[in-house]
Amino acid sequence: MSEPLPKLLVIGGPTATGKTGLAKKLAKDFNGVIINADSRQIYRFMNIGTDKGQITPTKETLLVGKQLLQCFELADSAVLGWLFDLVDPDQYFSLNDYQILVKALLNYLWNQGKFPIIVGGTGLYLDAIIKNYQLPQVQPDFVFRKQLELLTVEQLQQKYQQDTGQLAVLNESDRFNPRRLIRLIEAGKFPKLVKTKSSMNFSYLFLYPKFAREKLAEKIQKRVEEMLKEGWVDEVKQLITMGYQDSPLLRGIGYQNVVQYLHQELTEAELIKAITLGHLQYAKRQITWFTGKSRNYALQQFDFTDDFQLIIQNIQKFLKQ
Repeated sequence: MSEPLPKLLVIGGPTATGKTGLAKKLAKDFNGVIINADSRQIYRFMNIGTDKGQITPTKETLLVGKQLLQCFELADSAVLGWLFDLVDPDQYFSLNDYQILVKALLNYLWNQGKFPIIVGGTGLYLDAIIKNYQLPQVQPDFVFRKQLELLTVEQLQQKYQQDTGQLAVLNESDRFNPRRLIRLIEAGKFPKLVKTKSSMNFSYLFLYPKFAREKLAEKIQKRVEEMLKEGWVDEVKQLITMGYQDSPLLRGIGYQNVVQYLHQELTEAELIKAITLGHLQYAKRQITWFTGKSRNYALQQFDFTDDFQLIIQNIQKFLKQ
């Protein structure tokens, strides 16, 4: 009889649907460890606006190539998590970087007898792991690059959209990063990815939330208001004081609106409305990504609160397979 494949739990879906809360509960029940799949929570000093929550460094680390990974305890939960606070807001972090780190982490956790739970709303991150993307190595075209460097971020976005029609699938870091947009335009199209047979050979269960869209809109607005009460404006002030005012991340969802508020271009009411709208639009793109036929995910849909015991039963069945 062949050895059973290592198991991976994936929890993905739109923002404000309780993914992390569910993951923490399941980690306690199944000896699980969380792996972050949110492209903005990899950045240091960006905690409130990315809904990262409190994370406390532990003594556990893992060296992957030249990258020293830090393990964190999540919000006094005794649950451990990886791939938070990897880089500073002005540092570049690619999809290829993410894929390399996750593959190393998975093997590390499986060898420890842990149950990896990868959690987040960045669909491309999840896709790269599930489908084992073979990422392109694109040689730079320096003449073409000089021409592109004369364009604004908005013009680069327009050109990329015209060339590929794929602007909506980019994460926030890529969408507002001129250097990244230039590299993607040079590549010809994005993502130039090939689904290959996984060299890791694992099986996965993909949990996706059931929700009413009107309820989701209410939750998003409430969360925006809570994030502002927690000090999001002060967080952005601190980022600017630290010299990150030109970081593409400050042109991402919510952060750009807080900057406008600091410049007195928005009132507090207008700020809440603008951030809420940005998150609603982002949630819509996430829903399209995860539920689109082209993704071909085997989503197991549950109400993450009401169906908790049913989720437990499905995971127990999955682990016995």
